Amino acid sequence: MTLHIRQEAAQVGVNSEAAVLMRMNAVPRSIAAGLGETFAAAHSESDLHSVRSARSYLRTLSPTDWQRSAPPQAKMSGEDYRSIWALLAGERG
Repeated sequence: MTLHIRQEAAQVGVNSEAAVLMRMNAVPRSIAAGLGETFAAAHSESDLHSVRSARSYLRTLSPTDWQRSAPPQAKMSGEDYRSIWALLAGERG
């Protein structure tokens, strides 16, 4: 992780480049690391620097996918996380 990305990660409260990308796409901090990991595992290195690619990925996720990435003791459901993201990201019409 470059110094710039480390600073950005510290600023938004996450610990990886992929999680920073999730936060840049309005993903709640508590789930950004988990979704970042699944995004990184499923995409190429160049996609890890693309806000557009990450946004497209997030649009395709089901509530079950969001739930799988939630912290173990999360009080919110995958549907809750997805709804909050959609509202913050302007994905709700």
